[in-house]
Amino acid sequence: MASDDSFSSSPLSISHVVTLKLTESNYLQWKIQFESFLSPQMLLGYVNGSLPRPASTRSVTGAAGVTEEPNPEFQKWIRNDQLFMAWILGSLSETAIRVVYGLQSAQEVWSALAKRFNRVSTTRKFELQNKLHACLKSGKTMEDYLSELKQIFDQLDSIGFPMTDLEKIHGLLFGLGKEYDTVATVIEHSMDSLPTPCYEDVVFKVIAFDDKLKTYSVVPAVTPHLAFQTETAYYDRGGSNNIGGRSCGGYRGKGNYSTRGRGFQNHSSGQNSQNRENGGTKPTCHICGKYGHSAFDCYNRYNESLTKPDLPNALAAMRVSHSE
Repeated sequence: MASDDSFSSSPLSISHVVTLKLTESNYLQWKIQFESFLSPQMLLGYVNGSLPRPASTRSVTGAAGVTEEPNPEFQKWIRNDQLFMAWILGSLSETAIRVVYGLQSAQEVWSALAKRFNRVSTTRKFELQNKLHACLKSGKTMEDYLSELKQIFDQLDSIGFPMTDLEKIHGLLFGLGKEYDTVATVIEHSMDSLPTPCYEDVVFKVIAFDDKLKTYSVVPAVTPHLAFQTETAYYDRGGSNNIGGRSCGGYRGKGNYSTRGRGFQNHSSGQNSQNRENGGTKPTCHICGKYGHSAFDCYNRYNESLTKPDLPNALAAMRVSHSE
């Protein structure tokens, strides 16, 4: 049995370790804190029943025969038990205190709290399993999703229904969205081989895949609209597409207006084809006066700074040039 001053010699006080007030939602965390304080001091038996209460008296053989006298171990046990019960009561919320009102020992209080806040029954098991089935990552961060899963796993373990690693992995993969199908398929295949994966390894793979998805989401997508703007800006700076050594840039007029794009036909290719059919005859431009292209295809077609020719004659020349 623990010595009389075993708990008082601890370098930590109960308030340093048990920092939670027991409520409906934090029983497991509260229980872990209490056990972590009592267990290393060999005092956990006072609350879980492994250190039963000794008899209040003991038999003593003397000159007058066998007589009964008070048992000093009983008095020591009572003192420690009441101290531990006071520690427990000091960490309860008002709702939890109502549950244990009138109980006389630390073990009675401990058992009543476990029965009230951590029901050990088949019904509780089914409740937690349904909660696990409904646990989805949708709208949560990966950290929050995994934390919620762990809480369910721990609750099942605390009521005597621990889950195997494969069951945990299945629960984890079930709640992931379609964007995780790639990594989920790989993990599912590994579950059919030996040795089977452990849950911690699967968590690591899922977190790594989630981090990779985050890097993809920050890369701006190249939309058709963005591509068109980029191409337009390139040609407006005087660029051209060289395909097979030929320039594919559009014709430009006043204000860098390009005839390349939708709504403009490539008249030069039609004219060159017509010139080849007519034995290579090339027209003379009636706008700039240069040989080798028609007025319709002239770079200066929209250049108002040039001296304007006689409009009727120029139009007539354009009609004649394109009718040949």
